[in-house]
Amino acid sequence: MRRLAIIGCGAICRGIVEAVAKKLINAKIVALLDKDVEKCRKIIQEVGLENVKVCSDIVELLRENPDIVIEVASPEAVKNYAIPILERGKILIILSSGALLDKELRDRVIETCKRTKARVIIPSGAIGGIDILKALSIVGIDRIIMRTRKPVKALPVEEKIESPKLVYRGPASEAVKKFPLNVNVVATVTLVSGIEPEIEIIADPEIEENIHEIEIDSKISKVRITLRNIPTPWNPRTSYIAVYSTISILRKLCEEEYISIGT
Repeated sequence: MRRLAIIGCGAICRGIVEAVAKKLINAKIVALLDKDVEKCRKIIQEVGLENVKVCSDIVELLRENPDIVIEVASPEAVKNYAIPILERGKILIILSSGALLDKELRDRVIETCKRTKARVIIPSGAIGGIDILKALSIVGIDRIIMRTRKPVKALPVEEKIESPKLVYRGPASEAVKKFPLNVNVVATVTLVSGIEPEIEIIADPEIEENIHEIEIDSKISKVRITLRNIPTPWNPRTSYIAVYSTISILRKLCEEEYISIGT
């Protein structure tokens, strides 16, 4: 049985812990790490798991010898913890994919994986079309445009917004810096496609969903995708589909797979 450790005790952590407790994932949670350790204790108590180590630093977490570490905290957590985890040859699942737009960090991650046989996996998260992007990147993609529309409470805006308002338009790399906890989808699209999308971010007080639109143009295909994602009850920034995207990857890693679908 695979041993799991989770960094960041927020909405996605809660979803993974519940999935393990319900035996949707054939694995054991051995450690949780968060700057606020009370968040970890609260999840463990409410879900009813036993023998889970609550950690305040990465050294404690790695002492529990997890097979898979899941980062669901922040780009800063990736910068601080990715290399120590990969030095141990672990599988690291990264949700804060925006951290890997930093080329220096990405190069260090790749070099460490080559040397230690560790692996990094980035879930699709709240976006669709990853298989399409992988295929089209082989022949070349001409343009990607993304639009993200979120409830005002899900974005770090201080002003009072009473009607839909464009709060950002520009390249993905700058969007990730301005909204590090909100637009990992655009970082994931950048990493998988090899080109930087233009993105619009709209704060909309009239909606409760997180809505992502993606337009992909290439010489062999033109793709238009719209996702209307329901947020988790624990955090309006986090779409349920991001939780289940991570659970899906963990099920694949923790079970034998005899038929594989998708690229």
